[in-house]
Amino acid sequence: MKTIVPSLKLAKKSDIEFDEYVADKLESLDPLNNPNFPILDPDLATVTAKHSAYNHAVLAADGGNTQQRQTRDQLRDELHVIVTNLAYDVAKKSNNNLAIYMTSGFDYRRPSVPAGDPVSAENFRFAFNKNEAELVTRHQKAANAVIYELWIGTTPVPPAAGGGGTTPPTPPVPGATWWKEAETSATTYVVTGLTSGTRYYGMVITKGRKNKSSAPSNIATKICP
Repeated sequence: MKTIVPSLKLAKKSDIEFDEYVADKLESLDPLNNPNFPILDPDLATVTAKHSAYNHAVLAADGGNTQQRQTRDQLRDELHVIVTNLAYDVAKKSNNNLAIYMTSGFDYRRPSVPAGDPVSAENFRFAFNKNEAELVTRHQKAANAVIYELWIGTTPVPPAAGGGGTTPPTPPVPGATWWKEAETSATTYVVTGLTSGTRYYGMVITKGRKNKSSAPSNIATKICP
């Protein structure tokens, strides 16, 4: 079993992107949204306080003076370290279970993939559709993909195949909390027949030639309108 290594790429983000990135991870790790990480080091209260200070510094530095910009940069460096430590603690507490780790919203460093093998779809997410009881899924196009296997569920972590591993069983068990919604070549899909007010989770698995599969994408979540 390979150790999960977080991949954050924080240095490449603008101040606004960095601020939004941290806010997204705090929401994903909120115990009300995700019961997988009840105790973290650093704790979410510490990260939230540092994030709030950085947020205010970004606003103050916009059109501000040199001192305000230096304060913003210093707080960004401090928050960068804290968020990196948080990601590694999440990886540790996932016990190398990739499906659990991905519920945090953090990405991970993928091992090199032999040429021709399918790679995981990135940036999987839900969006609201114009109709009630529907959600739209979107993700980036994955290399060497023949088809995308879309999975939808009502629990944060999908059931493991055969009692182990990180992918859900195929075919899904009737009445299971996760099910295979579709197989599609599109990177956008409208999920219909959902229940308004219910929180749904989803991910995709890239299928390539010779029935080869990628690791699951990140898990996204949204409450259906």
